[in-house]
Amino acid sequence: IVVAEATLLYLAPGSARATLRTCSTEVEREAAEAGMPAALTLCFADRFPDTIDAEARRKGTMDTDPGQLERERTRVEAWLQREVGMRLDGSSWRPKPGGARPQ
Repeated sequence: IVVAEATLLYLAPGSARATLRTCSTEVEREAAEAGMPAALTLCFADRFPDTIDAEARRKGTMDTDPGQLERERTRVEAWLQREVGMRLDGSSWRPKPGGARPQ
């Protein structure tokens, strides 16, 4: 289990991806050494690069507009798959209100 609590938002571009890829690689390596299947669960209360709608943030609607939340879920799901090769459990995903740093 890997936990990220409002940390990935602060990393330089590319570092969030590299951090999560490293976690995944290490889990796979350790599982292979133990002769077990690899399983990684990422628990996060964070926003990822390129998933926040700048216009919604400017308007202050990124946490209140249900359509915006659904669009962000779709962007988070795509980012995780594209950048890290992870699947998002969309049925349990809930956005963390706010963003600690303006984009």
